[in-house]
Amino acid sequence: MYQALDALGRARQQRLKNLYVSARSELLRVLPRNLAAAPHLTDHSADHVAQVMDNADRLIGQNALESPNATLSPIEGYALCLAIFFHDAGMAFGREGHQQRITGVYDSIVAAGSRPNHERGALHWIAGAHTGVNNQGSRDTIGEVPPTLVLDGEKVRAQELAAILRFADELSEGYWRTSRFATEQLDAVKPADRVYHEYANITSIHVGRGEERIIASYEIRLDTEKMTPSSRLLRNLLEHVGERVMKLDRERRYARSYSRHLAVFNRTEMTMNIWPARGAVVTVDPIELSDKTVLDSPVATATLQDIEPRYDVAALIQCLEDNDRGGEEE
Repeated sequence: MYQALDALGRARQQRLKNLYVSARSELLRVLPRNLAAAPHLTDHSADHVAQVMDNADRLIGQNALESPNATLSPIEGYALCLAIFFHDAGMAFGREGHQQRITGVYDSIVAAGSRPNHERGALHWIAGAHTGVNNQGSRDTIGEVPPTLVLDGEKVRAQELAAILRFADELSEGYWRTSRFATEQLDAVKPADRVYHEYANITSIHVGRGEERIIASYEIRLDTEKMTPSSRLLRNLLEHVGERVMKLDRERRYARSYSRHLAVFNRTEMTMNIWPARGAVVTVDPIELSDKTVLDSPVATATLQDIEPRYDVAALIQCLEDNDRGGEEE
């Protein structure tokens, strides 16, 4: 983004870079550390923002801001990076409705009159569409974003940027969003919320732009105490995996309908290995969800098992229990 701003001239590049850095520095004091402030939530701090930024970079491709064939303008790069930093700023007030409190945080941390024209409005639309519902109660929040906005005298494709941010945020899952020490040793997370933290621990997302796919990989390690083949926690976790994979694929389909950069991603794949305390590893063969998938039930309500009968939680658990008993006999 800094390099792309060079095309606007040295003085303007330096002005925008300074404005970005100053806003980022102030915002880093606001972003919450949720294991301390709200231990039931996975992390929405600067570490999460960094992962969303990294995901966005992978989604748009390494040459998206490089001349002479750039697919995003310098100002669009600036707006996207700033919106990524601000998208969860409202979490300082709590999760509920946080996407509607972005401009309130913005007003508190920037000096009045010193920012580019219409920057506040651009953040409201681009960053605010990453979650929640629109004024009609629909989850189509990007549909309410104006297709184009003006920022610092330049045209910005706001729906395009909102879609990139929203999908990059959806893909931000992994061990860095929780703390195994806090969940297991300090009991900071309530039993009802633990599945979200366990999900973060087992998840790895690969953005394969050249492969035209997103891969969600899961590695589950069982033990002899809390996470056993017969435990409610494992059943909840396996059910949650199915729900999250379906949501990821719905978000992929949705985001690519608003973004030329995301149109290349035509399928979602899932892989899973479950490592028992005893016996052999149980592997779920790769499952593919593509735009060609034909469902008997609507995509919005379909379960993973509707599409792929192999992903049968009861059958997986039965296999693990049989495996466990076989390990005991040995």
